[in-house]
Amino acid sequence: MKTHNPNAHAQPYLTPGALTEYIKRKFDNDPHLQQVHVVGEISNYRPRATHQYFSLKDERAVINVVMFKSAFSKVKFKLEDGMKVRAIGRVSVFEKSGQYQLYIDHLEPDGIGSLYLAFEQIKEKFLKAGLFDLPKKPIPKYPQNIAVITSESGSVIHDIRTTLYRRNPLVQYHLFPTKVQGDDAPDLIIEQFKNIEKQTERYDLVILARGGGSIEDLWAFNNEALAMEIINCSLPVITSIGHETDTTLADLVSDCRAATPTAAAEIATTPLNDILLQLSNAAYHLTSTLNHQISQYNQKLQHIQQHPLFTQRDQLLAPYLQRLDMANERLSISSQLRYQNEVAKLEQYRYRLQSQSVQQMMQQSGIRLKQYCQLMDTTFNNIIKLKTQKMTGLKQIITAYDPNQYLQRGYAMVLSEGQVVTSIQQVAQEQRLNIQLKDGYLDVEVKSILSQDEK
Repeated sequence: MKTHNPNAHAQPYLTPGALTEYIKRKFDNDPHLQQVHVVGEISNYRPRATHQYFSLKDERAVINVVMFKSAFSKVKFKLEDGMKVRAIGRVSVFEKSGQYQLYIDHLEPDGIGSLYLAFEQIKEKFLKAGLFDLPKKPIPKYPQNIAVITSESGSVIHDIRTTLYRRNPLVQYHLFPTKVQGDDAPDLIIEQFKNIEKQTERYDLVILARGGGSIEDLWAFNNEALAMEIINCSLPVITSIGHETDTTLADLVSDCRAATPTAAAEIATTPLNDILLQLSNAAYHLTSTLNHQISQYNQKLQHIQQHPLFTQRDQLLAPYLQRLDMANERLSISSQLRYQNEVAKLEQYRYRLQSQSVQQMMQQSGIRLKQYCQLMDTTFNNIIKLKTQKMTGLKQIITAYDPNQYLQRGYAMVLSEGQVVTSIQQVAQEQRLNIQLKDGYLDVEVKSILSQDEK
C-alpha cells in the first residue's frame, strides 16, 4: 500500500508579515483600488490636530478611513458623526494591523456642496452667538469721504467711481486695493480694514465690493475673521458681494447690503441735485417763517403803539408830573430846614467847646471809658460763670450715665459679640459671653438661664 509522504513537494510557510506584505502589493497594484468612489456615513470621528482617523459605514459594512493633513485642510465643512459623505481615495493595507483602509484625498457632503454646507455651518454658529442681531450702524446721509475696499482693476471700482461722480461730484473716495479672491484674500482685506481703522477721522463710511462669481470665487467673504472685522469696524460698512442672488457672511454682518457696486455707491451718497433742492426748500421755508414772524411782530408793535400809554402820554403823565413838582418843593423846604438845624447844632457845639477846656473833656471821657471797661468786665465774668456752671452740670450728667462709673461701684456689663445684653431673651445655653468689669473682661459660657420668677 502506497503511503503519503508529507515532505514530498512541500511548500514553504509564510510569516504573517510576509503574507500581509504580499496582500498589500496586490492592493497597491490593482488599478481599480487606486481611485475608488465611496458613499457612506461618518462614524467614530474625533477631531485631531494633524491627520484624521474615522470610519465610513452603511448597513452592511464598516471601512477604516485615513485622511492626511494635506487633504483634510481642503475640507471646508465640519465633519460630524452620522453625516453622509462622498469620498474619493485609494484602498491599501496597513501592514502593522493587517487591516485594509481607505486613504481619502477628497471629501464632500452627499447631496449638497461642501462649500454650501460650510457656509450654513458658519451661519448657524454666528446665529447662535447673536452676531446677526447686533444693532446696525446708521449710514450717514451726507458723507464727504468714503473708503472703498476692492480690486484696483475691473468694473467694480469703475462703477463705484462713476456713480459717485454722477450723483455727487463733491464726495471724495479713497481706494484701498486688495485681492478679492483666493486663499490669501481674507487676510489682505482684513489688513485694509485695519489701515482704515487707524484713520477713521478721515472717512465717514466703508464700501466693501466685489463682482459676481461662483461660490468658490466669493468664498473669501465667508471668512469668520473677516466677518468679525466688519462687525468691529467703527465706521458703517456697506457690502456688495457678487450678484443680487449671492449672499455671503460679510453681507449678513455688514450695516447695509447692496445688490450691486453701483447700488452701494447710490446708498452711500445723496444726489447733489437733491441736496441743492433740499437747501432751496429749506431756505424758502426759513424765509417764509421769518417773514411770518416779522409780520406778527409788526402787528404786535402796532397794537402796542396804539396803547394809551403812547397815544395819551401827556394826559397820563400829568398827575405824576404834578406830584413830582410838589415833592421837589417839599424836598427843597425840608433841605433848608435841615440845613438850618445843622447850623444851629454846630453853633451849640462851638459854644460848648469854648465854655469847657480840653482837659476837662478828656477827664470826663476817661471816666466814662473806665465805667465802660468795668461794665464789660462784670458782664464777661457773669457770662463765664454761667457757662462754667452749665458745663459742670453737663459733666455731672455725663458722669452719671458713664457705664464705667457703674463698673467702679461693683456692677458688670454683659456683652455678646460686642453688643450689650439686657435680657435673657438675647442669650442661649452654652453661648459664649464677655463680662466687662472695672479692670478687665471675663470670657464665660452660659450654663443655665433663670427668669425673675424662677430665681
